[in-house]
Amino acid sequence: MRQQAETWIREVAVQCGLSADSVMAKPNKPSPIDPKKRIELEYLAETFMYAPRPLAKWTLPEGTHQRVRNRVYTGRLPVRVEVISDDESWLDAFVNAFIVTLPPKRADADNNLVQIRVEKATRDGFTGNRTEVFVRRSNSLHLTFEWMLCKETDLPLIRKVQFTPKTKEA
Repeated sequence: MRQQAETWIREVAVQCGLSADSVMAKPNKPSPIDPKKRIELEYLAETFMYAPRPLAKWTLPEGTHQRVRNRVYTGRLPVRVEVISDDESWLDAFVNAFIVTLPPKRADADNNLVQIRVEKATRDGFTGNRTEVFVRRSNSLHLTFEWMLCKETDLPLIRKVQFTPKTKEA
């Protein structure tokens, strides 16, 4: 799910005007060659919860089996998206555009529903009216990706029924 989440975040960032190379995993130490306007991703602990539930039933085209799709687990991945810039007005405009552009629901590779929510935002680096030499302002968005882990089973259908009458002899 991490790769899929990073791909979706990168797509939204590009739609909002940031280059695809500016979206990166959070480095251990900041580097002077990093882009001035960038997004750093930090993945928190992934959690799973056992939550079985039937989702769908349909007959296969051959007509011999019925496929049943059941949810077995739900997964949750919190991601901290830190938008960094030295321009305060660009940062505010970009964060608002990012939140609006982020889709609330997507489908993953297995065609399962993934819900994306912005939980909270934390601003950092905004000081008073003092003169600052190295300005580093950031806005951290806490996103949550929730998805399902499903299992599909095929059940044979009864196509032919043959009754055999039983008679009692007296």
